[in-house]
Amino acid sequence: MKALAENPILAGLLSALMMASPLLAPVIFIPVQMMAPLPLLLIALRRGERAAALAALPLAVEMALLSTGWLLGGWILLFFGGFPVLVGWMNRLGWRTLHSAIAGFSLATLLMALLIPVLYASGIDPQEQAALMMETAKQKWIEEMRLQPGADAKLLATMDESLQPLIQMFALLYPSLLMGGWFLLQMANLSAARSILRLGYGPQAYPEEGLNAFRPPFLVVWCWIAAVGCSLFAQGGVRYWGSNLALFLAIPFFFQGLAVIMAWLDHRGVLPFWRVFLFILMVLVQQLILGVILLGLFDTWFDFRARFTRNAGDQTPGGR
Repeated sequence: MKALAENPILAGLLSALMMASPLLAPVIFIPVQMMAPLPLLLIALRRGERAAALAALPLAVEMALLSTGWLLGGWILLFFGGFPVLVGWMNRLGWRTLHSAIAGFSLATLLMALLIPVLYASGIDPQEQAALMMETAKQKWIEEMRLQPGADAKLLATMDESLQPLIQMFALLYPSLLMGGWFLLQMANLSAARSILRLGYGPQAYPEEGLNAFRPPFLVVWCWIAAVGCSLFAQGGVRYWGSNLALFLAIPFFFQGLAVIMAWLDHRGVLPFWRVFLFILMVLVQQLILGVILLGLFDTWFDFRARFTRNAGDQTPGGR
């Protein structure tokens, strides 16, 4: 693993292989593909931004060869390689990985907030384009199913009809779902990269970063409230813009709520087994994720952690 963290070419080739692995067996290797940023982040944390940029080049070349050209390869390089370069640069300057996460999230928010109005101003309706793309994919899949021996036409018609509301919902929230998935994927790989480096180089080289006191800037609350207002009361492109920003800006409150839960678990001395069980339950019961987001949102005003932590003075003051 140390060789992987020190050699950008080796890390880049491994990342490219992981990205292409679903070509062998899509269902089996999709989890492997989701870990494609991990080698790039290992290099970024260990060697800095230049090595991370060099490691991302094989990934860009691979996607350019497998797809329609270099334009998509450039987007893949930015999408998967841009964040590791940012992490490597900020880490070299002495910033914590939490600051890198905040910077990446801020840049993604700014990109989405500016790109959607630009698309509408250019005469492109992103919601309509996303719906058309998903409708085309759905019809292609339905036609392939109809060609299968013993296909049930009535069942396929029911499935076709039941997928329509999902297409409308995903078309409305496509940018935020795309950017949110990207951010959470990068955060999971960044956390894994730090854990691997702690095992390889020791906790002194990569000390634990306590996230129990995480609290996003209070400005995020008002931006989220404004976005929710646009999604509820506006129409057309403004509603589309507000809906996507509202969903994406809810991510920091999820992590804030998670920090409250982890601080409470530490305070109560809950065993690791029950912590893992709680997080698995959170993944399986989607309503719990909404509860965690609301917990983080209300923690902004009520500062729940100060109510049960022994040393409340270490907590970041709540925004009021």
